[in-house]
Amino acid sequence: MATPQSVASFAEQLLNVTFKSFNKPIVIHELKGSNDGQGGVIVTTVVFATVDALIFPMKGSEKINMGRLITDQLFTVHLKPITGLTTKMKLVYNGHDYQIRSIVNLVESDSWFKLIVEKGKAL
Repeated sequence: MATPQSVASFAEQLLNVTFKSFNKPIVIHELKGSNDGQGGVIVTTVVFATVDALIFPMKGSEKINMGRLITDQLFTVHLKPITGLTTKMKLVYNGHDYQIRSIVNLVESDSWFKLIVEKGKAL
């Protein structure tokens, strides 16, 4: 019978092999605020990390609202764990922005994260 550790080890090995074959470079951005000297805050987007990841389409939908086409496109992103990663950040890949919707720690082993991201949404 397989132990939880052997299953986690097998899953990690499988993901490592798959990752080497299909990885894509992505940039993760976060918002940073600084004082403007008059009691306000200036918010800028800064690079949090540049990593390799697997990106796969998940689902999409289209609807027309007041004569405009609105699309929703969800993707899954698999990457190695990054300390401090939150859903308030966004990914940039191939010139498109992807808002992070959820972060899942695969097999609870801190070996891989699975993100659900939405294309074209702002921070």
